[in-house]
Amino acid sequence: KMEPFIKVILGWFKKGRGKWHFADKTVYEGEFKKDFKHGQGKEVYANGDHYEGLFNEGVKTNGVFYEAATGKTTQIGAK
Repeated sequence: KMEPFIKVILGWFKKGRGKWHFADKTVYEGEFKKDFKHGQGKEVYANGDHYEGLFNEGVKTNGVFYEAATGKTTQIGAK
């Protein structure tokens, strides 16, 4: 399920800022570039865990991963 993007979707690619609901109940809200999570964003998983930070072509590169059950945080990428 896709919610409206602030910028246009060019062709069939997601581009700009938006929110995407995945089949596994993961929700991503943030920037997209050519269908990839790219730039600043937040990804929330079905169990409540989430990652907030930078993505580069779908890969988490610099941010914090939060574990809902334990409250533990893990830095990903540069500090």
